[in-house]
Amino acid sequence: MSEHPGGAGAGLEQAAREILVQVASTAPEQWAVLRLDFRGGPVHRWVDGHWTLADGARRHLVPDTRDLYALATEIGALRRWPRTRLELHHLADGPFTLTATRDTSLVRPARGGHGAVLDPDLYLPAPGEDRPDSTAPPAGDPERAADLFRASIDRRAELLGHRAELPPPATPRRIAGIEAALGFPLPADLRALYLIADGSGENDVLDGPRLLSLAELPGAHEYLAYAAPPFDWNCPAWLPFATDDAGNYYAVDLAPAGASRPGQVIELGGDHYEGPAYRADSVTTLLTRCLDLLERGCYEIEDDEPPYLEFTESAEEPDGPPTALTAATTPGTVPATLLHARLTGPAPVLAPLAAAPRLRRVTLAARPADGLGALRGVAVESLTAVVAADDLAPLAGHPHLGVLDLSGDGPSDLAVLRTLPALWWLDLSRCGTLDVAVLGELTGLRHLALTAAHWEALTVLPPGLVSARLADRDATAEQAAAWAARLGLVPGEPYRITGVCRS
Repeated sequence: MSEHPGGAGAGLEQAAREILVQVASTAPEQWAVLRLDFRGGPVHRWVDGHWTLADGARRHLVPDTRDLYALATEIGALRRWPRTRLELHHLADGPFTLTATRDTSLVRPARGGHGAVLDPDLYLPAPGEDRPDSTAPPAGDPERAADLFRASIDRRAELLGHRAELPPPATPRRIAGIEAALGFPLPADLRALYLIADGSGENDVLDGPRLLSLAELPGAHEYLAYAAPPFDWNCPAWLPFATDDAGNYYAVDLAPAGASRPGQVIELGGDHYEGPAYRADSVTTLLTRCLDLLERGCYEIEDDEPPYLEFTESAEEPDGPPTALTAATTPGTVPATLLHARLTGPAPVLAPLAAAPRLRRVTLAARPADGLGALRGVAVESLTAVVAADDLAPLAGHPHLGVLDLSGDGPSDLAVLRTLPALWWLDLSRCGTLDVAVLGELTGLRHLALTAAHWEALTVLPPGLVSARLADRDATAEQAAAWAARLGLVPGEPYRITGVCRS
């Protein structure tokens, strides 16, 4: 029952029931509990949901967020909340509770502490994302992709002794409707798979992930469209099409940069903290490698009911151009394709990195022997470094440096930050004593991470902040709430809808 039994309340309760019926129609067998957590606005939406089965196992849930957003908007209008969070708890035997609160967007960052998102609808691009889109043609071949898909299914049936029960094919009209909902067409080789089967059901048909159904594509795309800063790794041009049901996805990149191919396959999600990983230049190539793994015997058959196949190798591209370097120090010769350099040794030398014109990220475990000034001529956009005293001074005026993640004793003078026109993300939470007053003058700063002591010393907040982090892991909920209130995030009284819904 709604807190407002008549009028608007009755309509909200009915809308909640319709959402429950729709979500429950996709429930796995033997489910016991459904939990759903939704936050979102007109641009970015975030949802985390799972089924708990009778045996305690969990299954990931990726619902369509449009009805959830509509309900959140209605409740928000009733309570005069700018953004609304929905939390749904539903038992298989009927009882449900939907709790709506003002979305203060306090999150648990990967580094610990408390995070606050002040404007979730502002898009924060990843390093290098402003590079021109590719003009290369797609590498996929729809006819070959269809042949490879069928051959892979046939080969699996031979090996396992049973044929996977796949959903029926999708009609061209159904595919066109999903493409219209997404706002862009599917790559031709991915489209060809849906003309064979509308997803793979519970079956793995690639090198682990299952193929999503067409109905799941819009929800999966929206689910990945919201990511907490520092980077929105989930670009709107990335369409998830397969998942391991543990928060990781294969996606097609419809607008890659440089000489990359539209429709290339990347992997991203909860286990990819450093951003997306390149897998293949097309769905066709990915299928080619999956079939090759089957033919070469790179698998184990697990004795289960029914038996299933587990690959012992990955289908990722084995000999792609090197884009990342992890080493104690920079080698004498650096590949021109390098995007990210992670130097783990003491006193690394940075000068050779000047030979990498595409370099965007540098991560240092220790202070460099030749100083950070070696990066002045490099278009680095993100720098993680150990600093002390005047280490930042040589970077004054750097035109591209947008992300600074600093640790150590900390720079003695933060005034150099005023000279970085691209700076929008700053983490000083692992630094020692600092004079943080200058931070209030950084009008372009969008994300800031500090300790509680530094936040207290910062009397004037940067005017353009859209996200922030209180880094203290031992901060209590009350301390976090007081910090959030200072940022303007004050929760209201919750709005609840309870009832019974049997589907």
